[in-house]
Amino acid sequence: MKEKVFYTLFRSGYIIHVVKQDGFQFVKSGILLYIYQEENGFCHVIDPLTGMSIYGGFFDIEYVDLFLTDDEIDSFVEKKETKEYEMLKSMFASYKKAEILKSKYIKFKNDSK
Repeated sequence: MKEKVFYTLFRSGYIIHVVKQDGFQFVKSGILLYIYQEENGFCHVIDPLTGMSIYGGFFDIEYVDLFLTDDEIDSFVEKKETKEYEMLKSMFASYKKAEILKSKYIKFKNDSK
């Protein structure tokens, strides 16, 4: 596993936004995935292309291979071949770009004070 800073989709009520996470990247069954752990110990396995959690549970990050099964990966791969997945990828890319631009603007605004 390699340390990684990445974005995830986060929904609060009707509001959807992206959140920057500190976590790790790893490969399972030839697929690149991200993982991070909340303060309460809950882990989320993230699809890097959509920012969405494809698996979650209470376990140590080091043991993700024991909890994330090949069947779950196969199910995820099947979902990647749908129109909905393509729309999610596009939506996430737009949200992520907007968040990066917003962060740059805020940094610029604070630096010019």
